[in-house]
Amino acid sequence: AGIGEVIEVCMAKNPDERYQTTSDLLYDLEAVARGEPPVQARKQFDLSSLTALEQPAETTSTDSNHGDTVDLDVEEKPLTSQPAFWAAIVGWVAAAVMGVLWLVK
Repeated sequence: AGIGEVIEVCMAKNPDERYQTTSDLLYDLEAVARGEPPVQARKQFDLSSLTALEQPAETTSTDSNHGDTVDLDVEEKPLTSQPAFWAAIVGWVAAAVMGVLWLVK
């Protein structure tokens, strides 16, 4: 986990959120090598949001707009029941027929 935090800081989009000096980076890398958490990188993260990622996924969620509970266990439909699948098939068949007709002429 520590090396991941160091990498995240190194790859931050905003340059102000990256390590400001190589000595800061080296200090964190040495800490990780010793099995300790990186000091500088930890300052950049809200650890409560990282802890939430470790929790098991819930099967329900609350809609932030209306406060309704939404079931997250959505059963996936087979591809053949999707209208876009059939539209793509019809398009490919039409293109193939037009191609054959063009070659025959």
